[in-house]
Amino acid sequence: MAVMAQADAGAQRRWRYERPAQRLGPLIGMAVMAQADAGGGGMSAPTLEESPVTEAPQPARETVRKRRRTRLFGPATTVALIGIFAFGPVYWVLVTALTPTHDVFRFPPHFIPDRITFEHFTAIFDDAKLLRYLMNSLIVSSLTAVLTVIVAAYTAYSFAKFRYRGRRSLMYLVLASQMFPQALLLI
Repeated sequence: MAVMAQADAGAQRRWRYERPAQRLGPLIGMAVMAQADAGGGGMSAPTLEESPVTEAPQPARETVRKRRRTRLFGPATTVALIGIFAFGPVYWVLVTALTPTHDVFRFPPHFIPDRITFEHFTAIFDDAKLLRYLMNSLIVSSLTAVLTVIVAAYTAYSFAKFRYRGRRSLMYLVLASQMFPQALLLI
C-alpha cells in the first residue's frame, strides 16, 4: 500500500507540468483489473506500470513560430488601425498648429512640417477677446464639475442608504439618462 501511495505521489508530480489532455491519457488507457492478492480476493488499484505516460509529439519550432506570428498579425493590425484612427486627428492638429500659416493650405498636404513655428500659440495670448472666452469656459466648466459631484454624491448616498418607494425606478432613470448623449438630453 505504501508503494502505491509513493507511485501516486510521483505521478501527481509528473502530471503537474503536463497539459490537461496529456494528464487524461494514462487514465483513459488504464484498465481497472481485479488482481488477486497473495491472500486472494482482495481489491487492487491500477499501477503506473500498467499504463505508461506517453508524450504528445511536439511540432517543429518553425511551425510554432509561424503560427504565433500569423496569430498575432490580425490583432496587431487591428490595434494599429484603431490607433491611427484615434490619434491621427490629434497628430494633424499638432502639425497644423506648428506649420506656418502660408503652408497650412498647401496641396498636397505635408504630414511632417518643413518649418516649425510657434506664431499661432503666441497669437492666442495677444488676443484679449480669446482670453476672455477661455476664462468664461474655465469658469463654467469648473462650476459645472463641482455642482455635478455634489449632486451625484447626495443621489448616490440616497440610493445606497435609504429604502423608499420608487427608489429602484429613480435609479434606473438615472442609469438610463447616462446611456444617451448629453446634447440629446438638452432638448
